[in-house]
Amino acid sequence: SLAGLTNLAREHAELGIRLSPREMDLWMGVAYLALLQASFAEENFEDAIKWGRFSIQMHAKAPIRQTLMVASCAYAGYPEEAAHHADELRVFSPDFISTILRGDLLLYKNPEHNKLLIEGLRKAELKA
Repeated sequence: SLAGLTNLAREHAELGIRLSPREMDLWMGVAYLALLQASFAEENFEDAIKWGRFSIQMHAKAPIRQTLMVASCAYAGYPEEAAHHADELRVFSPDFISTILRGDLLLYKNPEHNKLLIEGLRKAELKA
């Protein structure tokens, strides 16, 4: 979904989960991340939060997951959860959000999706 192919990313991730619903390995984490990224890009923030929680349970110290959760929670009206994920992220990757806000790191190839992410991080009142 980083390339903007949210439907294809969602289909592949959902297929992986259906084929291996009990696997708690790297591939499930990747599927959850793809669903988080696709849901966020589609502005379905409640789904993004659902998939983000699963994704973070598998890989808590993954900056992309935490960053997308900050923005998703901000958009969905959960400022406390957004702050929690921002605090978690600062522990293991303190400059990650700043690099996104400055435009030094793009998580999506689609500029509109990056703009959505930056606006969500700003909505969470995070500064560069």
